Amino acid sequence: MSTPRRLAEHSCRIVPSSVLKLHEACRVYTRTELAAGLLDAVGWREDRALEGQRLLEPAAGNGVFLRLAAERLIGSLRRRNRPITMRVLEGAVTGYEIYSEARHEARLAVSEVLLAGGLTTSSASQLAARWVRDGDFLTATDLGTFTHVVGNPPYVRWSKVPEAFRQLYSRSVPEAMQKGDLCVPFFYRSVGHLEPGGTLAFVCSDRWLRAEYGIGLRAYLGSNVRTVAHIEIHDLPAFDRDVHAYAAVTILERRDDSARGSTRTLFAQPTSVAELDRCFRRLAYGSDKSAMLTVEEPLGGRPAIMLRNRTKVQALRKVEAEMPTIEESGCSIRVGAALGYTPAFVVEQCNSTIERALLLPYATSRDVRNGHVCSTRCLIDVFDERGELIDLGRYPGAREYLLQFKARLLRRSCVRRPEQWYRTIDKISHKLAASPKILICGIAKAPRIALVTRVVQPGNSLYSITSLDWPLAAVFNVLSSGVLGLFADAYSCRVNGAFLRFHGVVLKKLRLPMWMSVPGEIQQCLTVPDSRSALLEAVAQLYGTSKALFDEYSAPEISAG
Repeated sequence: MSTPRRLAEHSCRIVPSSVLKLHEACRVYTRTELAAGLLDAVGWREDRALEGQRLLEPAAGNGVFLRLAAERLIGSLRRRNRPITMRVLEGAVTGYEIYSEARHEARLAVSEVLLAGGLTTSSASQLAARWVRDGDFLTATDLGTFTHVVGNPPYVRWSKVPEAFRQLYSRSVPEAMQKGDLCVPFFYRSVGHLEPGGTLAFVCSDRWLRAEYGIGLRAYLGSNVRTVAHIEIHDLPAFDRDVHAYAAVTILERRDDSARGSTRTLFAQPTSVAELDRCFRRLAYGSDKSAMLTVEEPLGGRPAIMLRNRTKVQALRKVEAEMPTIEESGCSIRVGAALGYTPAFVVEQCNSTIERALLLPYATSRDVRNGHVCSTRCLIDVFDERGELIDLGRYPGAREYLLQFKARLLRRSCVRRPEQWYRTIDKISHKLAASPKILICGIAKAPRIALVTRVVQPGNSLYSITSLDWPLAAVFNVLSSGVLGLFADAYSCRVNGAFLRFHGVVLKKLRLPMWMSVPGEIQQCLTVPDSRSALLEAVAQLYGTSKALFDEYSAPEISAG
């Protein structure tokens, strides 16, 4: 049985409830003015000869892109006194939409434009139905190639895509593209349908450019397209409703094997709609009135650095090329323990009914303040020093306390055997709890970091760094001097409210030289700095750069606790 036939048979098993669920998860429509700007940027405009060109919109939604594309196509034909007929228009535009109500809305919008352009009511309706197809772009076959691709690809965590769709997509897209977010396979397949020299413009969350799950997609794109422009519009209204994602406009051009063009990319972070409009005008008409910069090509296996300041980018790449990672220099990075149901396992220290032998001082991100950890809570440690689950019968106080949560704890997926209902998701590492460590809040607007030398068990909102080779105080001072903030600004995915994620993927990108290679006077200053200024000077020497690179990210005067 052929692959298209197998896909067609499988697609029949997609029930309407799954379609509705997927639509509700990623129903975010693009504002008309932004859609117009994307069409301008890729050259789908009335002042261009569009006859013979082909445009694809892989997720049509309410048809905002297709309606504008139809208006411009008809305007282009009129300017050149070309006939506006079914034959001329038929293959010009292709869109896909799986949700029936949205598809109906898109077809209606397109047919109204075609009717105004001179087609009969019957012809306009027929052509709109051919342009806006009833189907799933990710499983479509026999599409051919396109000169232009525009749109707002679905953006939803892969884990939230209904299982029926995930099974279907597993047959139509490579495994490397089946992760992270649904936008990944949309980028992949859309580029695959671009003609050499063709242009794609998507508005979408930019997380795939920095996140680990985007490695496969970035590598594929890096080999097949060049990034014409990347415009961060994190603070601008891009969609018809508020979304918890930071949007960006990415414009790609399919490589022509015979071309040897520049690998530089135009980059901007406009703070107003007017600034964004100037960016689109520069891309469309070559105007130099926008504040766009040229940056290195962001596509490739390594995560992209998207910073306005080219000096920072060059300095970071130089440090990365010359210096080992923080782990290669003898530091270990771990995320804190996941419990499974915090209210059951975390108590105030004043709780005297639980055996003291089971209580470990416990901290989460809320407890990290000004370089210190300030917590009055304890964790009920249900594992012994060998990593075995304790016999709860030997601890009547803890047993009595935990029993009130038994029904809730039993429902957790980590409980494989009913008699282990009181286990935490992660085993508690007594060695980590007792070790001196640096604690870093996993999500924050600016780095929040503390050095603790007493026993503390971190929760999973904290990351810990321990070291055998470097003095931990020196690592703490280097990171809080601005190094952590700079790397996070370059690599962290933004989350709602302008927060940065200081998770393991970002922390493992930190660079630190071998301690034995650091000159003695710098070692002394890093370990016990005389002042903030002296510390910044020592860090600048350590990284072979200027104090200014780290100064804006440097934390105020803080002391370890």
